[in-house]
Amino acid sequence: MEELVRQAGTLGVAPVQLRETIDVFNGAANNGTTHLLDVPKSRYVYPVMTPPFYGVLVQPGITSSMGGLKVNQNAQVLDAVGKTIGGLYACGVDIGNLNNRHYAGNLSIGLVFGMAAADHITHSLDSGGRTA
Repeated sequence: MEELVRQAGTLGVAPVQLRETIDVFNGAANNGTTHLLDVPKSRYVYPVMTPPFYGVLVQPGITSSMGGLKVNQNAQVLDAVGKTIGGLYACGVDIGNLNNRHYAGNLSIGLVFGMAAADHITHSLDSGGRTA
């Protein structure tokens, strides 16, 4: 751990700050008080103790938005009063009512709601290929 702390500056991190962050995290993990930390998943939180340790420079990026169109279980877009807008479907990052508070993974939302839309559309067609 000390070697990583010594090299922290090469990643643009202050060594003292890295050491303090690791100590606070390990203390919380050892005491079972991870709920006091901003840890998204705390069920399997263990102290960082066993080498080897690696540091990686990462950059935040926007991969999706929080907000968008409200849809139902068929991926049909809903208007302001909750009625479907005929022929309008949405999936993935365009859906807003699933990512209200937390990121839910837009690739999976794209897949699931894309399939729901396709299923709904194909089952809504009459024998002539027109929506019923």
